[in-house]
Amino acid sequence: MLRPFYEGKFDPLSEKERRLLELFKNEREPYYIIGVHKANKNLNGLLKHEVAHGLFYTDKNYRCEILEVLKNFDVERIKEELRSTAGYHEQVLVDEVHAYSI
Repeated sequence: MLRPFYEGKFDPLSEKERRLLELFKNEREPYYIIGVHKANKNLNGLLKHEVAHGLFYTDKNYRCEILEVLKNFDVERIKEELRSTAGYHEQVLVDEVHAYSI
C-alpha cells in the first residue's frame, strides 16, 4: 500500500506523511497498518474488526481457517448487503463478512 508513496508518486508529502512513512520504511511485507481515532465510540469493536482484517491479510493459516469455516454458511445475503449499502468491492467481500462476523 505504501510503495507508491515511497516511490515518490505522491509528491509533495506533508511533514506528518513523511514521519508516518519513516515508521514503516524497514518493515518487511506482508504487514498491515491499522489506524483508528481515539474518540471512536466503539473503539474496542473497531479494533477487533481491523485486527481481523490484518490477520486475514498477513497470516495464511488464519485466512485458510476462516475460509474453511465460511464454507459452512450461506453468506450471500451478507455479501449483497455489503455490496449495496457499503459499496465494497467483490474482492474484499469474504474478508469483510469475516471481519464483521468477529
